[in-house]
Amino acid sequence: MKTEFRFCEVRREGRVLAGKAITYGDVASVGSGRERFVPGAFGSLADADVLLNVQHDRARPLARTGGGGLTLTDSAAALEVRAELLASPSADETLALVAAGVLRGFSIEFVAQRERMESGVRVLLAARLVNIGVVDRPAYSQSTVAARAEDEAAREWERWQREIIL
Repeated sequence: MKTEFRFCEVRREGRVLAGKAITYGDVASVGSGRERFVPGAFGSLADADVLLNVQHDRARPLARTGGGGLTLTDSAAALEVRAELLASPSADETLALVAAGVLRGFSIEFVAQRERMESGVRVLLAARLVNIGVVDRPAYSQSTVAARAEDEAAREWERWQREIIL
């Protein structure tokens, strides 16, 4: 199974980053296709070990589930993220970049476990959440801060896939 990445909104409130990692039912253009997640696709996150980092760079951690400041809340509407950041150079820089609108969203890193096709849309029924990045290019339109054209999102996703070593 291949690790995949998807992007969504982030907000800054003091030293807290918060937002939706995925809005269930939101259809995103990804590469040359479209996809959406169903509610509960990530199953129980009670024992999940998820790292929040900057631009999916594991050398720039910000928070972690299990007492490391990262809280994930799953509902029928969305998977929400709340991260309390400690004082560190990487966290300080990230907070400043979010405030300036340079970093605009969360990006989930996941491994698809079960999926189906519906009218040309990949529907993710089950996936394992691996990590979450604070990134510059969110992909899911209902969860983004700034609007952009769908073909721009597809080009960005294809470029991102070429740059990431899976």
